[in-house]
Amino acid sequence: MNKINRIYEKLIKLPKIKYIILTAISAYIISSAMNMLYLSFEVNMGRNMISELSTSLIETILWSVIISPIIETLVFQTLIFKLLEGHKIKIWLKIIISAFCFSLLHLIYSVFYFFNAFIIGVILAYSFTLYKDKKDNPTQTVIIIHSLINLITITLQLIVIYF
Repeated sequence: MNKINRIYEKLIKLPKIKYIILTAISAYIISSAMNMLYLSFEVNMGRNMISELSTSLIETILWSVIISPIIETLVFQTLIFKLLEGHKIKIWLKIIISAFCFSLLHLIYSVFYFFNAFIIGVILAYSFTLYKDKKDNPTQTVIIIHSLINLITITLQLIVIYF
């Protein structure tokens, strides 16, 4: 538990921009590693952000990088933590509940993406609680992290497709 507290203390002291970039890149790397694991078992993740919403790249970017992160953060972090606020539930359980609800939405892509989204949901929920403790606009911070994760994903998918 002391190690977890030391990590928390280091993360809470990081400047916001460094935390956002570090978290988004880490989440993307974890997600990519899980995707490689699924692919090693020949499992199709069932998700391609470039073609999932529209044939228009602009619409895809608008939905994936702006609209979805805003709506999902408001629902799966801000609202859920607000609803759980008055209950005597440990913070780690609130994070799990938030991540589980977040991953349920992403179950529409595939069962395997559900697990991937759960990990991302834990990272986003943890970030929400960290910035709530800092009293530094947790909703805005999570929206930016979520948007950056999706932007990295789209950018790298475009690189793979066109190069």
